[in-house]
This record gives sequence, structure tokens and C-alpha cells, in this order.
Amino acid sequence: MKKFFCSFLFLLLALLTGCASQEQTSELRETLDLSLQSSRFVCSVAIHSGDFLLAEEVAVFDRSGEDPAFSLQRTILNDDLTAAELYSSESFYATLSDASYEDAASLFFDETAATVSRNGDTISLTTDDPDAFLCYDAGASDLTASLALEYGRPVSCLISYSLPSGNSVSISFLFFY
Repeated sequence: MKKFFCSFLFLLLALLTGCASQEQTSELRETLDLSLQSSRFVCSVAIHSGDFLLAEEVAVFDRSGEDPAFSLQRTILNDDLTAAELYSSESFYATLSDASYEDAASLFFDETAATVSRNGDTISLTTDDPDAFLCYDAGASDLTASLALEYGRPVSCLISYSLPSGNSVSISFLFFY
């Protein structure tokens, strides 16, 4: 379980740091980058085995106050399934710089690795190469991604995919302006 936990943390960090080497100037990237104007956002990453939750991290980034802040709630399945509690939880809080907030608020995926379709204020992204889209070699498959816009700005983004282990990952962002 410890190896799984370390892999999960690495995945979250890789996703939040994004594709730093990819310079995107597309119209969609310009729309995605409007998320940097948000005053608060929530990012949730969950790993499931079927309907069973293995681990979840919910990060809240807030720059509506004096200093940008970050809080994290982590829930992980206990190694000892006979323990009194099925899951263990921990929390973390820190202040951030504006640059760190914007790095985290940037939607991390490479939209050029996907086919984009738009229906009103909903954008759907499909790809034949999920790892290129995620900018992370996860062995992902069956990736679905959608983005909801209000007033031309991203308000939610949902990405889900399967791992070679058979587990599924869901990542969601909610942006507040």
C-alpha cells in the first residue's frame, strides 16, 4: 500500500505541474488558461477499484484573501483491513505565492493530443494517446475528458481513465471567480 501511496502522490504532482515543455497558443489553450483568473478552485483526484475507493485527495486553492492558501485532505485505504477505521485521513495547509497558485490552476493536459468537440458551453476531448494527453506515462486507457464553460471561462473539468491495474482514476476541477 505504501508503494501505491507514493505512486499516487507522484501522479498528483505530475498532473498539477503539467506539461511544462509544451508551449500551446491554441484558441482552446487560451480558453483553458482563463482558469488562472479564478479566485478559488478545488481539485479532486480519486482512485477506485470498481466501485471501491482506494484513495482520494481533495485540494482547495484559495487566493481570495490576503495570501493564497492551499489545503489538502487525503483519504487512503488502510493497509490493515481489520483496523477499526477502513480509511485513514490526514490534512495539510500552507500559504502559497501567486505564481504557485497559477501553476496549480493551469489545466495540466495537452489539448493538442486530443480531438475537440464543442456543444454550446461544453467541450469534450477524446484521444487515442491518453498518456500524451495527460503528459504522464501512466499506461492510461479509456480516457474521457469534458470541460464546462460559463461566460467563456472554465468552471469545471472532469477527466477519467483506466490504469493497467484495472483501477480507474477520476480528476475533477471546480473553478470559482
